[in-house]
Amino acid sequence: MDMKNEGVRKDARKMQDSLEKIHRGLFSQVLGELNKDKVSLAQYNLLSVLADEGVCKMSRVAGCLYVTTSAVTAMTDRLARKKMLRRRRSRRDRRIVEIAITAKGREMVVKIRRYVENFYIPILKSLGRKNCRELVELQEKMCRFIGCPGK
Repeated sequence: MDMKNEGVRKDARKMQDSLEKIHRGLFSQVLGELNKDKVSLAQYNLLSVLADEGVCKMSRVAGCLYVTTSAVTAMTDRLARKKMLRRRRSRRDRRIVEIAITAKGREMVVKIRRYVENFYIPILKSLGRKNCRELVELQEKMCRFIGCPGK
């Protein structure tokens, strides 16, 4: 392996390490907020997909979350009991179950997204405007490169 590739490999390891630490720090705090409402991170992710996508088939949500349809069904049961989403049969095909977020579920997503924004604000301020913009642009490029789902 040449020196250039070895340098890229070291950078990749550093990036992996720092992203894991950032995510652990963020998620440990987010889980505290979610626990107040007795919502798991997986359930929050499901609500987040519905907030972004609107009414969805269970299979669509499963694909967005990289889980099985049966996993989505179990989460949906719990969230429906909490009145955070609703289920209905498709008008076109009664065999298909569609799910949609409720106002209560949307409030949860807005609350957690605001919490995450507030987590990042002091970090981004400490970087300065130019570095902040560069970081965001690089992350957006990475998302495009790997084909991140969502908007």
